[in-house]
Amino acid sequence: RSCPEAVFFAFDLLFLDGRDLRALPLIERKAMLSAMDLGGHHGIRLSEHLQEDGAAIFSRARVLGLEGIVAKRSESRYRSGRSNSWRKLKCVLIESFRVAGFVPSPAGIAALILGELRGDGRLHLVGRLGTGWSDQEAKELAAGLSDFVDGKVKPGYRGRCRIKWILPVLDVEVSY
Repeated sequence: RSCPEAVFFAFDLLFLDGRDLRALPLIERKAMLSAMDLGGHHGIRLSEHLQEDGAAIFSRARVLGLEGIVAKRSESRYRSGRSNSWRKLKCVLIESFRVAGFVPSPAGIAALILGELRGDGRLHLVGRLGTGWSDQEAKELAAGLSDFVDGKVKPGYRGRCRIKWILPVLDVEVSY
């Protein structure tokens, strides 16, 4: 099976032909970037610059199921690290997953192994959840989940002996 082509989205231009552009306002750097011919470079796309109502753009990003948007002040100069000239606005999604197992730790639980029931009626693993609880909650989770440990080694997971598989009867709601 083939891998999808990776795509790089260019959204800022910091250097061009040996010239440092970081002192220029973002709007000028964006104009220089958009003037470049990126069409001939496979896998490079220009990230669209929208100077519109930020709340409306964010609302549209949520409707489209996007991760979020990055909002920048058009007159800002480039500065590495965090600053007040830009914000990352995340669209938080909430979804329910089936708990398939957990990774124990001295504190209780290092991670939950999550799955989802699909049309074929089988549980398909979708990932791990390793944050969002206190040390006390980790101990309580480990104690509560130990009642559901099924003890079977799942096919294809023989090398993952640290995972304690449980009967897939519990759901969790995850925001991400």
